[in-house]
Amino acid sequence: ETLQLTRDELTALCEDSLLKNFTDLIQSALTQAAVTVEDVHAVEALGGGMRMPFLQVLVLKMFQSSPSKINTLGAKFDDASLALGAALLAANKATAIDKKEGEDISEPMDVSDAAGVADKSVKMTEEELLSATTQEKEMQEKDTDIRLFLSAKNSMESFILEMRMAPKRKFGNTINAAELNQVLDENENWLWDHSDDSTLEDITKRSQGMRLKVEELCKDYFAAVEEEKKELDRHLDEEAVKAAAERAANGEEDEDHDNRKLRKADRMRLVVKNKDDGTELFKGKNYRHAAARYQKALAHCAKFFDLSGEDEAEVKAMKLSLYLNLATCYIKLEVWEQVIRNCEDALNIDPVNVKALFRRSSYYEHKKDWEKAMADIKKLQELSKDSPEDVLVTRACERIKKEQQKEKDKEKKMWGKAFS
Repeated sequence: ETLQLTRDELTALCEDSLLKNFTDLIQSALTQAAVTVEDVHAVEALGGGMRMPFLQVLVLKMFQSSPSKINTLGAKFDDASLALGAALLAANKATAIDKKEGEDISEPMDVSDAAGVADKSVKMTEEELLSATTQEKEMQEKDTDIRLFLSAKNSMESFILEMRMAPKRKFGNTINAAELNQVLDENENWLWDHSDDSTLEDITKRSQGMRLKVEELCKDYFAAVEEEKKELDRHLDEEAVKAAAERAANGEEDEDHDNRKLRKADRMRLVVKNKDDGTELFKGKNYRHAAARYQKALAHCAKFFDLSGEDEAEVKAMKLSLYLNLATCYIKLEVWEQVIRNCEDALNIDPVNVKALFRRSSYYEHKKDWEKAMADIKKLQELSKDSPEDVLVTRACERIKKEQQKEKDKEKKMWGKAFS
């Protein structure tokens, strides 16, 4: 028979024993090396087992008191780096072995002598410690350079992808798609052919040059988009003035400063009216105005008072719906910081809300935070079985896995280049 368990379930079953054994193992290694946690300046995570999140958390907790305040684990080395490290370690330990009189120490150590090396503790000299510290600092600087390089490369790739969609969007008819695609193809091909041999300065210069060409080719498009934004702002200002005048003529207070103590039914009527107005605007693809209506509905939700337990539950349900609607509006408007804000507000009310988790995963996916996106997708896989969202969750899972694999391939290639 086959025992079927998810990784989280397996972790829960094995966590206690694994944590104790793993903690003992690390402590034993420190003792054998005659060092304490305070002597450790960096930690490299090697091996498949270190992919387990709770083990990573344990390691970071153990070394929090380090002078370097370790809060991240170093990048995982490839096979070539591991082989080099093993060779250097063996060579270093070989110098500590007591040599027989007259033995030529220039000869390589025989493999059969290795058993006698393992139980000999090697203490680094001041010079070796200084050299190792210098090398570690250089590696950390190289880590930073690689991260900056990958960030610049991702930014360039994202811009290319964004502009490929521009001719299909509003005002896209102002773009010469053939010329634009020629520029984008040229730079995308450069990324594939030369990015691995280039520097951060090279890719930054290339990206800036591409953006200048695209801005020149699409100047009418960008001007039309900007003018539309300004026109929308002007329209909103005019509508606000008209609404204020209308309320003043009717002797009503400004809704945003309406502090009247209305009965629950009267206040809820205003909430529902604004929500319904927002939904109609959303159906008409007027997402910005829809969001404004949902915000007004939320403002009224904050003005209820003396609610019973049943009324509190009703208001919470309404606020949850409004946060979810706002998150959807801001996804459409691509205002991503508002997406995450409203998703978090929704999850504070209902931590296992499927729609909030799915929309938050969309935010993380946009930000290329694949780990957090996948974490939400895994929760959704457990919560959305046999629901209408199940198909969307499955597609998102497959999409994120592909992106994670791309990132791993990039990192592997970059580290291979760094240590070659």
